[in-house]
Amino acid sequence: MKNTIFDITTEKAGAKFYLVLGFSLLFFLRKGIQYAFIGSYVPIIIILIVISLLVCSKVKSLKFHKKAIKLWSVLLIIWSIFRILMTIIILFLKSINESHIYEQLGVFGFLLSLIIMFIGVYLYRKSKYLYKKTSSNQ
Repeated sequence: MKNTIFDITTEKAGAKFYLVLGFSLLFFLRKGIQYAFIGSYVPIIIILIVISLLVCSKVKSLKFHKKAIKLWSVLLIIWSIFRILMTIIILFLKSINESHIYEQLGVFGFLLSLIIMFIGVYLYRKSKYLYKKTSSNQ
């Protein structure tokens, strides 16, 4: 397994990093499946492309893997900022009667967006500490 494992500074930190990455992917995979059940297949296709990109990049090269993680983290941050801005706009527009919008962009949705934004920032900042593990730095 020489020169094939990607990790960050310590095994514990690497496990935490990939646990957070996995959580973010599972969250959107679940959302994609929910939307697929109601007939919208675009979210599930997008998340499957992202998962494929991350898996292929992990096998291909460290540089590509770092870029794939940074891309995912930037997408998480953009998604969160958009939802936070929409929540703020919805707070000032009381005339919207759609319950689905309030369910998605209410207090719980706002907190969820903040959590996902912090996950995106964490993944972006920690991705620069990824390195290729060799027999000399094990």
